[in-house]
Amino acid sequence: MLRVTAESHGKTSKPAKACSRHGDSCTPDFSLTARPGSLTVQLTMNHSLAPDYAGQIKHRIYYGKGEQLEAYIDVSSSKTISELDQGQRYCVAVQYVRYDTPHGPRSCIQCELIPEAGYSTHTRIIVAVVVAVVLVAVITAVAHILIFHRKKIKSCLQPRYQMPHSVLEPLDIPNFTSSQTEEHCDVISSFTPEEIGGK
Repeated sequence: MLRVTAESHGKTSKPAKACSRHGDSCTPDFSLTARPGSLTVQLTMNHSLAPDYAGQIKHRIYYGKGEQLEAYIDVSSSKTISELDQGQRYCVAVQYVRYDTPHGPRSCIQCELIPEAGYSTHTRIIVAVVVAVVLVAVITAVAHILIFHRKKIKSCLQPRYQMPHSVLEPLDIPNFTSSQTEEHCDVISSFTPEEIGGK
């Protein structure tokens, strides 16, 4: 492993791992694209080792939260790492691998913040305020209409009543003269009182 130090104004830094920021013949070049819950590592496939080693060269992607690169995967092409925690910062470094053996130094570490799904907090606040204002305006308008224009609303909602034509036309009922029916009765011509008790 190659380590480098920096010197400025007579002071020397601690040795640190060497890395290549833009890739070279021994270090892969890559870029990162963060999405909610995932991070895509886009690899450059036209590297200088391809003509010499053809399909023997793969890329080892080291990744983890922060700069702690605890996990790695070996891939032949660009890779999307899924199931990452939203709102967390993930870092990646890439190294060439030949027959499961690292080939050349690792690239410099690149980091990305995994965005949260949905709207940002600022956007949520704006949407909530707009919805609240619209609801208050609608409720106020409906209350005003119901209180001050109730009679108009009732008259508009009542169906128009129309008399059926049969009611308006005169009735065709035959006119019968009322006469008393004659009863057949015996006429009493005389009345003789009988004595009570047979006397």
